[in-house]
Amino acid sequence: MQTLCTSEQLRRARSSLKWTPEVLAKRARVPVAVMKRLESLNGPLDGGAKVESIHALQAVLEKAGVSFT
Repeated sequence: MQTLCTSEQLRRARSSLKWTPEVLAKRARVPVAVMKRLESLNGPLDGGAKVESIHALQAVLEKAGVSFT
């Protein structure tokens, strides 16, 4: 399993599902502010949020059919 690692990957994955940041945040049980902050970064998600939040977002996206390969 490849890991979600950049803000661009996060934005593209969410957009491909036609979800708003609020929808993804709610499904991943991550605060909307964290979701928006991660998407606003340029490049790696390192330090943008707790690793648990990033993993939660990735798990929800993968469950919806997004592949990070």
